[in-house]
Amino acid sequence: MPIDYSKWNKIEISDDEDDTHPNIHTPSLFKWRHEARVQRMEEMAKEKEQISESKKDAERALAEAKKKGLTDAELEKQVEEWKIKEREFEKKEKSQPLNVDTIGTVAQSSSRINKAKTELEIKSEEELMSDYQRFTKKWEAEIKKFGMFKRLEDSQQYLSENTYLVNEHTASFLCIYCIDLCVEEKMSLMNQVSHQAVILQFILELAKTHKIDPRGCFRQFFDKYRKNENPEYQKAFDDELAAFRERVKGRAQARIDAYLEEQKQEEESERQKRIEASPGGVDPQEVFESLPEAWQKCFETQDIPMLQKVVSETDPKVASELLDKCIKSGLWVPGPDEKGDESPASAAAAENTKPSTTSIEEQD
Repeated sequence: MPIDYSKWNKIEISDDEDDTHPNIHTPSLFKWRHEARVQRMEEMAKEKEQISESKKDAERALAEAKKKGLTDAELEKQVEEWKIKEREFEKKEKSQPLNVDTIGTVAQSSSRINKAKTELEIKSEEELMSDYQRFTKKWEAEIKKFGMFKRLEDSQQYLSENTYLVNEHTASFLCIYCIDLCVEEKMSLMNQVSHQAVILQFILELAKTHKIDPRGCFRQFFDKYRKNENPEYQKAFDDELAAFRERVKGRAQARIDAYLEEQKQEEESERQKRIEASPGGVDPQEVFESLPEAWQKCFETQDIPMLQKVVSETDPKVASELLDKCIKSGLWVPGPDEKGDESPASAAAAENTKPSTTSIEEQD
């Protein structure tokens, strides 16, 4: 007899069994599917137990009546009705799609299943990125316009008129756009766009569940969400929207932290370069920032007479320490006629002593 593979035609999956897109389909997006499935299975188990117990009660009551030599047509009718309900439930149970909890385990198997791959699965990461860049460059304005709609009716109408936007690239762009807005601290606008991003994500997930093109089922999402036939569906949407916004904030903060760390490393690298280039291994920028304001003004304007005057008006000991730092950092370059044993304060008064033009310009 040939093996019947029909039971494998429908297999229900959720977040822990599905391959997810790195930008779009996060585990929390599918949480409602798993919870709904578990709850449905629990309800079916309770219904099965109730039917079984009710049938047994009716059978016991009928058996007790027969022991007493009584014939109860009503009890016989109840037993038969429960048997019918039991058979109907068994058919309903068999028609349910398989999932990880009902498929079971296989010790060994050599079967090969040909999996039909979608266009996105066939393409490499480089090709997908290239497609994404081309698509978003061409339709960026249209995608951002969709992100601004607040009414479901307007969103559905816009997608009906622009069905080419119903795809993974649009959803990815909206996700990244939300992170950009969060980095810029445009939280009100981020909240608006994030709502539209989750709409696209749910449409894509609905398409994946039914294994159809998302352009062919986006109306089904709006109908299902608007009619609110399944309160869990709307609750799942709201929960995912809240979770999505938290993830966006986390990604935005991570981007900010990475930028600050990069800036810190660049500043430290520049600092080390300045120290290495200085005569005495001292950072000229740090020395400049530590100087009194009058001294800083002299170096900024490269006014030697003014510097000589400022040095002469400064306490000799303080002036000597400051000038020593300036010389070591390269802010001050002693003239060729100065003697090594001459104090920096007296050197400042000499006309052949000059500020370092290069070091000063670096402070600008």
